[in-house]
Formats: sequence, structure tokens, C-alpha cells
Amino acid sequence: MTERLCREQRRLERKLAETIGFPSATILSNGESVTLHSLKEIRELLGVDPIDSAVRAKAEADFAAHQAHWMLPTGK
Repeated sequence: MTERLCREQRRLERKLAETIGFPSATILSNGESVTLHSLKEIRELLGVDPIDSAVRAKAEADFAAHQAHWMLPTGK
């Protein structure tokens, strides 16, 4: 039973990743599009400089919104 449930979880996670992708936020940094996959990465790249505060806030909100898709029930 445990093995069957483990396989089912992996299948569902794979389907979720293929359908909506992993949580991320994309920003423009030094003229290049950069995709970040955690709040830590966002904060490390943008630091605490007040000039970047609006970009950081939007990136954090985008990441949180994308991450929320992983928490929504699938209707199963």
C-alpha cells in the first residue's frame, strides 16, 4: 500500500510540474531575464536596496501566486 501511494504521489507531482511548472518568478536583471525559484534567491539577487524594493515586492508576489497553485486542491 505504501509503495502504491508513493508512486501515485510521484505521478501527481510530475503532472503538476508539467502542467504549471515549479514555483518561480522572472525579473529583468542587468538587461537579462532571470528566473528565480525561491524567495531566498529573490532576496539574494535584489538585496535590501530601496531602489529594488518595488521589483523585489512584485517578484515575491509573483512567486507566492505561482506557489499557491501548488496548494490548490485538484478536485480529486
